[in-house]
Amino acid sequence: MQKELERIAAIEPLIMPTYKGEYLVVPDIAKKAFIGVGFGYGGVPIEVVQIVLLSYGNDDYTLLVTDGFPQMNGMPEEVAAHLKDDLISTLERIGATYGITPKVRLTSDFMKEARYNDLYYGIQAEAAKRSILHNDIQSCVPVYRRGEPRSIEYPMHEFACCAFLAEEGYKLKLGPSSEDHFDYVMRMGLGLPLEFAFLKDAYALGTEFEHKVIHDIPQSKGTNGGQRIYLHDTENQVLGKVSGNEKALRSLATIASVAGDILGREGPDRRAIEAMKGDELVAETQRLVLENIIRPYQAVTRVHH
Repeated sequence: MQKELERIAAIEPLIMPTYKGEYLVVPDIAKKAFIGVGFGYGGVPIEVVQIVLLSYGNDDYTLLVTDGFPQMNGMPEEVAAHLKDDLISTLERIGATYGITPKVRLTSDFMKEARYNDLYYGIQAEAAKRSILHNDIQSCVPVYRRGEPRSIEYPMHEFACCAFLAEEGYKLKLGPSSEDHFDYVMRMGLGLPLEFAFLKDAYALGTEFEHKVIHDIPQSKGTNGGQRIYLHDTENQVLGKVSGNEKALRSLATIASVAGDILGREGPDRRAIEAMKGDELVAETQRLVLENIIRPYQAVTRVHH
């Protein structure tokens, strides 16, 4: 029991605290939980390590690879298949780097099942009956896609996936804070029996001001020419990208610090990272990222190849 509590404590800095009444607390992440993990063009961002490391504190945590969705956005089937395989291999290598075995599941494994279809069409029928629910679901669609005839199908499939897992006994959905409205619709509009928690936010590097990015989506770089580090980057590329606003640097340094803790390495605690500024913060972030993520991950990659 003590070991389990220590593992949970180790990954808590990766989760966003939420208010419980008037108190700010870390959500209970030791439940049967899942998180969607997507993919795209350009490589696997370093923040996917943050997603995988949560497995260290929860043996009942599933990485749900959302391979049933890219083709809805027009990605060619063969491209999606290649990127999916690359992501799964990367998730396994991240796990091997930190001595954990992440549970990986594909949405395509169940999206054609009869039970899934019943859930999907049940949500569709409910939205047709309740204009407020329909409008809430429609508001989950990006503004630039709302005029497309089938655009509402994407969020309804997301809701159906969550409903499917809730029926299997999953209790907690994790995700980026950008999914807050999706979670609200599932909780208040659809009444799904799930709790919701967010990853600590990720930010684009190389920008003066803060720009949140989606952890697992490589093309997500903010709106001002931001940078992302990818796990295949060279050390020189990494060093060149570690710059910008202090919130982005502290976010990345925290992920790398937790990774170092799991590897059993000494390093600064979160308070020390929060106190750092300027060149000291840049240099320490560079060191932590290289020593605790890039070098050990790429060493495992070379062995697996």
